[in-house]
Formats: sequence, structure tokens, C-alpha cells
Amino acid sequence: IYFIGMGVHIVRLFLSMQNILKMKRQGETSIVDDIKVFRTNSTEAFSFFNVIFLPKTDVPLLITEHEKAHIHQFHWVDLVILEIASILLWFNPIMIVYKRSLKLQHEYLADLSVIHKGISLSEYLTCMANQLVPTKALHLTSSFYFQSIKKRIVMLTIKRTSNRMSGLYIIIIPIIACLLFAFSSHTNHPS
Repeated sequence: IYFIGMGVHIVRLFLSMQNILKMKRQGETSIVDDIKVFRTNSTEAFSFFNVIFLPKTDVPLLITEHEKAHIHQFHWVDLVILEIASILLWFNPIMIVYKRSLKLQHEYLADLSVIHKGISLSEYLTCMANQLVPTKALHLTSSFYFQSIKKRIVMLTIKRTSNRMSGLYIIIIPIIACLLFAFSSHTNHPS
């Protein structure tokens, strides 16, 4: 049963990669900031290893910047490792949660990278809201649209913890640990 499950996951990954390679062959190639970009019939923008796939329709520059951030931050390495782990641990339901969590973290990091380049938050949030079109994500890809776009918007607009409060946590945690050790009771059991 284990090897059948592995086989099913390998076939799914193979079919997903075939779909991406087909889009690559049929796409129009261009270079943007030393990154190869393929214009395809896809409805969404995504990055795959060190390549960006964009729809043939007009795509906002912010989306291209977002996908470039995925490439510059080497998110594809995490996705390859995660895909191998998913094949080996296909029976573990935690892998599904972990995969979603990692992809969401990648999206946060790419969003922050775009904003740190000087793009206004309101302009970026407007761009995100305009991309709310449900699509099916492919394996090993990082796409601008992600099911949890609401979480990304909340994360971008949430007030960050100040350095002062972060320093306070660093001081409080060792104090709490010391108190737990000091007041823990050790009972000796007679032999």
C-alpha cells in the first residue's frame, strides 16, 4: 500500500511537470532582469525554478516583481524538498498542513520583498484584490494567487511588534523558565 501511494504521488508530480513543460514549449520567451519569462495561455502568473510564467494578457508589474522575489529567495529549493518529503510521507496528514503553511510563508516573504522595494502598501493591496480569481496550483510552483490571499492581506496590514517589546520577550522567557525550575517539586520514590 505504501508503494502504491508513493506511485500515485509520483505520477501526479510527473503529470504536473509535463503540463508546465508543455506551457514552456508553447510560450513566448522574453528576458526580464536576467530572468527568463514565458508568456503562456495560463490564467495565472507563477514561478517554476528560475523561470516565470505569465499569462499572455496584460499582467501588472507588481505581479512580475512578486514572482521575481520567489526566484531570488530560492523558494523552489524548499518546494523540491517538500515535494520529495510529500512523496515519501504521503500517508502523513501533517504533510498537507505543512505544505500549505510553507507556501503561505513563501507568499508573505515575496509580498514583503515587493513592498520593501518602495511600492506603496495600498497599491500592492489593490493589485492583490484584483487577482482574486480561483485557480488550481501546480506542484513545484509559486504563484501570485494563493487560496489564502485574505491571510496575506491581513499579514501585510497588521501592526508589527516593536523592537522594545521584542526585547522584553527575550528578558521574560528566561525569567519564566527559571521560575518553573525553581518551583517544580521533585518527589523521591522509595526503592
